[in-house]
Amino acid sequence: MYVAILVKTTLSEEEWKSYGFLSHDVLAEGEKTFSMSLVGVYFSHIDNPEGYYILEYAKQAPCSDFDIRGH
Repeated sequence: MYVAILVKTTLSEEEWKSYGFLSHDVLAEGEKTFSMSLVGVYFSHIDNPEGYYILEYAKQAPCSDFDIRGH
């Protein structure tokens, strides 16, 4: 399971980091993370990347052995 959320905030970088989120700074590091490139997803054009962060979460899906969707 992979989740990426694009967040826009008016918090300063120090305030944002004080919350302890594991995030990717779009202004400093670009609009796509390494994990996003591996799974082929991206956020469409971001006009001004200042204040945008990508929060990522990756984990093995719960009960994936019992998921019968598509069968």
